[in-house]
Amino acid sequence: MGSDDQALQAFIERATELDQQRDARLGEDDIREIAQAVGLSDEALDNARASGQASLERGRQYVDHQVWNDAISELRDAVVLLPGNVEARGLLARAYGGRFLRDRDGNDRNAAVRLAHQCTEVAPNYAPAYDLLDELDGPGARSQQQNVTMMLIGVGVTVLALVGFLLFAMFAGGG
Repeated sequence: MGSDDQALQAFIERATELDQQRDARLGEDDIREIAQAVGLSDEALDNARASGQASLERGRQYVDHQVWNDAISELRDAVVLLPGNVEARGLLARAYGGRFLRDRDGNDRNAAVRLAHQCTEVAPNYAPAYDLLDELDGPGARSQQQNVTMMLIGVGVTVLALVGFLLFAMFAGGG
């Protein structure tokens, strides 16, 4: 592996780590600073951006075919290499959301929500982010435990209403 390849790998790892720690997306200045810190030349960074575009294209296809793990892998790189690309961030949010709906891992839901909110901060009219947030807050996104809890509350309310009705009927009819 050449020094630019090693620097690129270090850059992607560091930028991904910072991007996941922050609520706000990395800016162009952040990207340049990280690249410089790991020894990635401007030319190599520009070449990496072309690679980021290819990752975006692959990620888009994986999302379209609901191959969530591969989509997340590709789109993480795309988001780091193309920090101003709202579509890359939105597709990554969609991939985390899809994996959450499949596996019910709360970390995936949190990542999807965080990324969707980042999209709306950058592009307030970016409808896919709002659609995803709506989907993640809908009844299909509830955990099994939340569904059982809602069912038990419903049964409890029904039993209380029935007992109240019977007591009322006994005392009203016996009076």
